[in-house]
Amino acid sequence: MSHQGFTSRGGLIKNLGQHLLRGEWAAMIGGPLIGKTTLASNCADLLHNDQCRGILVSPKKVKSPSVLISQINEKPEKVTSEDASRKRILLIDDCDYLLQWSEALILEIVALSKNGPALHAICWIGGPLWGDWVKAHADVFQKPLRLYPLSVIPIREARAIILKQLGPSALEQVWHQTGGHPFLIETYFAEKNSLSIDLFRKRLWQEVRPEEEVILSQLDPEGGWMALEALRDSEGLCPEKALLDRLCMIGFIVRTLDEGAAVVRLTAPMLNKAKNKS
Repeated sequence: MSHQGFTSRGGLIKNLGQHLLRGEWAAMIGGPLIGKTTLASNCADLLHNDQCRGILVSPKKVKSPSVLISQINEKPEKVTSEDASRKRILLIDDCDYLLQWSEALILEIVALSKNGPALHAICWIGGPLWGDWVKAHADVFQKPLRLYPLSVIPIREARAIILKQLGPSALEQVWHQTGGHPFLIETYFAEKNSLSIDLFRKRLWQEVRPEEEVILSQLDPEGGWMALEALRDSEGLCPEKALLDRLCMIGFIVRTLDEGAAVVRLTAPMLNKAKNKS
C-alpha cells in the first residue's frame, strides 16, 4: 500500500511491538491494500532504538531467494559493534511470495533464526493465502505464533481521521462510503492513487470463497447495518465466527455493537458484487 497521509491502528502496532520485544514470534495477516506494509513499516520504526533494531525485508522487493537470505543473515564483519549489541527483530513483509518461491525457503529462514546471527523475534506478514498456510503449518515455525489478523480501521478512529482531514461536513458521507478501509479513505486525501477502485474491488472479490459469498449476498449493498443474528450460512445456520473473522480480515465487512446487539455491514457500497460485474 502506498504511504498514507494519516496514521492508524497505533494500539495494534504498540501491542505487536511489545510482543516482539519479549522475543515472541507473530504473524500479521490482512487483505489486499488493508495497510499491511504501512503497519509493518511503522512497527519497524517503533522497534528501532538504542536497545533493538527493527529490520523490515520483503521478498517482493528482491530478485531472488538468495538476496533475501543475505539480507536476513547479516555477516558479522559488516555489523558495527554498536548494532551487534542491539536486539535484532525481523519483520518479513509480503510472505505470500515465499510460497511462490519455495516452502523450503521458510524452513531455511526458521533455521537461520537459530544458527545465524541472533534474531530476537520474527513477524511474518502476508495476505489471506499466507494466513491459511500459517494455520496449516504452525509446527514449521518451531515457536508459537501469535496471529494479528487485520481489519479496517476501527469506527471511532476512522471517523476521527476523516474529521481531522476533511472536516465535519464530510464526515458522515465519507465514513459511509469507506467504512474505515484505509485504501478507500486515502482516495479522498490523495491526489492520485496507484490502483483504481474497480481493480481494488476485483482484487478483494478474488479472495472470497463460495461460503463467504453466501454471507455477503445477504448484506445491504448500500452499506446499511444488519443484525448479526439474522445472517445464515449455506445450510441455514448461524455462520461460524471463523468465517466472519476472515471476511473482516479481507476488509469486506465491519462489525460492531448497537445498543448491545451485534450488527454487521458491507464495509463500503462500492464493494458490492453488482458493481464488480459492471
